[in-house]
Amino acid sequence: GVDYLRMVPVERSLLGGLLPNRRMKGGDVFWPLPVNEPYFSSLQVALWRRSHLEEMLESCSGSIWSFEHLRIPGRACFAVREPLFDYQHVVEKGQWQPYAARLLEEHAGDGEMGGRASLGPERSLFLVWQKFKFLLFGYTFLRLRAIMGRRLGP
Repeated sequence: GVDYLRMVPVERSLLGGLLPNRRMKGGDVFWPLPVNEPYFSSLQVALWRRSHLEEMLESCSGSIWSFEHLRIPGRACFAVREPLFDYQHVVEKGQWQPYAARLLEEHAGDGEMGGRASLGPERSLFLVWQKFKFLLFGYTFLRLRAIMGRRLGP
């Protein structure tokens, strides 16, 4: 009865991890995604009910990044609580992360990057800053923007 199962746990900030979240309580392996989850339909590793994925694709009028924010009310969408396997995110907004070539070489024996553009090594410092910022604030600003957008209307 699950329409979408995100196989990568939802990340939370330090503060978000300390605050009680009634939706994440219990001993289940999976937990239902809250309706205000910013990347509700994340395209990281996930299992999809085919009919749900097709409906989502038909509903999407924008980019792949807007797709990740789509939500069809009433669908059973869950995420794993703990990682089930080692997962490394190596493509961000269509470009290889600075560490992608090293990971490909280590795990596949080939650092070939193909035709996709890579973010430069100078981007590594920015990524460290982004991780630090997320560690402190998480998705707070995305959630506030969504709340303000609903209050202000179209």
